Amino acid sequence: MVNQNPAIETTEVKINHRVTINVVHTDELAKALIMTKTTMESPFNRLGIITGAPGTGKTIASYYLATKLNGIRICCSETITKKGLLSRLAKSMDHRAKRATIDELTEWLELNIDGQLFLIDEANHLNWKTLEILRYLADECGATIVLFGTQILTEIFQNRNTKVLLAQLSSRIGAKTIVFTPIAIKKGKNNSLKKVGVYFIYPTFGDAAKNPDLIKTFHRYCEGNWRLAQELIVACQEVMRLQNQTELTQEIIHQAGSYIQEN
Repeated sequence: MVNQNPAIETTEVKINHRVTINVVHTDELAKALIMTKTTMESPFNRLGIITGAPGTGKTIASYYLATKLNGIRICCSETITKKGLLSRLAKSMDHRAKRATIDELTEWLELNIDGQLFLIDEANHLNWKTLEILRYLADECGATIVLFGTQILTEIFQNRNTKVLLAQLSSRIGAKTIVFTPIAIKKGKNNSLKKVGVYFIYPTFGDAAKNPDLIKTFHRYCEGNWRLAQELIVACQEVMRLQNQTELTQEIIHQAGSYIQEN
């Protein structure tokens, strides 16, 4: 769907059975979509990775790509094991085998995941053995796998204790890497200022996104971080409700931002 403002395109994404959001198409999402499509269409090495600091939009990207490309998203918990991940992959495709062994789960997946896209969020919780089984599923079973994680995931590939063990996986990922970063306002570049307004402010506050000073104030508190921006938006809405205001102002942003910093 396309927002009423022609400069903003959004996609409706279902987060769970209760929550649906409109995801704004950013430059980084566009890059992630191209990388994932290219990876899916490749005859070999169907592995990619998306990394970045917390709050830069990786999880939303995983939901977005699952929606756009009919993929299956799996989020890894801190205690996940190899069998636990294989069970989740199988369960996501409606295969339920409570007492299945690792070998039995692997065998079922071998026969059923050709052409399937898996988006593995919080992949930094996976140990090298579990990451290696994902390489096997991509190499031998025809699946496309995109990993999402923080810098910790990158460090796993660079750590001297696991670097050799993950050499095959690392070589298959190759250049299919996207790094998400906070959205910066670059001095002298109006385009970067406009992006902050379009991405963060316009979807909720409309034409307030056209005010350069307001955009700069908003950015000062959220620092271009998506998670902080969402918290700031909610805080601004609450200040506006309490003060019976209908338009976003710099003073409202200051009050909302100060509240977040103090708490």
